[in-house]
Amino acid sequence: MSDEEQEPVLTSWEAAQAKMRRVVAASSDPFDLATVRNAEYLFTACRDRIQAPVEVEKGYWSTICVWWEGIEVEVFDDRYELYVFRDRATDIEYFAMSSEEPVPEKLVERLPCLKIEG
Repeated sequence: MSDEEQEPVLTSWEAAQAKMRRVVAASSDPFDLATVRNAEYLFTACRDRIQAPVEVEKGYWSTICVWWEGIEVEVFDDRYELYVFRDRATDIEYFAMSSEEPVPEKLVERLPCLKIEG
């Protein structure tokens, strides 16, 4: 894709959700419905608390990757993985799903630099 054809950086959760749906629809590899549902849960949990991501794409597997500057959350059918990229290091944390808490609060709390002020 040329620079002129590249999609703009996402600016809202609505745009992120629409991009996620396009990614899923365009994939030749099917997505587990639980993965898509978990991405929706993440978007809902973060919508009023965290800035919209700058990008949403398909992961190496049929996962959904949500990016902010220096941070990525990869959404699986049974967990979330948080990657925090630092100078020459990457911190990785795993957050298992549970029926009581679809998006672990500890995951959302790991995004403090993204919290919306106000």
